Amino acid sequence: MTGRAPQQVPLLSRLVGRGTAQRITRSAVTCGRQLGGSGDVPESLVTLQQNPVNSPIMRSFENLVRSAVEAGEVVDYTATPIYNSTNLAPRAVTLIGQGSNGFNLGVSILNPIGF
Repeated sequence: MTGRAPQQVPLLSRLVGRGTAQRITRSAVTCGRQLGGSGDVPESLVTLQQNPVNSPIMRSFENLVRSAVEAGEVVDYTATPIYNSTNLAPRAVTLIGQGSNGFNLGVSILNPIGF
C-alpha cells in the first residue's frame, strides 16, 4: 500500500475551525490512521466538517481500503483535497484507490464548510 500526501495543501488549512465550541470542524488527515497516517505532517492535514464528512463518510471509505490491504491487495491510494480560490477549507476530498487484485475506489466527498 502506498499513501501519497497531496502536493499543494495550504498549511493554514489545518487551523481553520479548530477550537470551535460545538466541534463542528476537525483537522483531518488525508491518509487516515487506519491507513498509516500519523497526523504529524502538516501538509497532509485538512479541515473537514467532523460529522458526517470526516466520520462516518470518509472513515468508511478508508476502511474499505484497509480491508482490501488486509485481504492481500497492494493498493495505490491517494487523497486529494479540492479547494476554491478563497476558502482555506477544501470543497471536497477525492479518494482514489487502485488495488492489485481488482479493488477500485474513486469518490469525491463534499465538505460543506468548504463552500
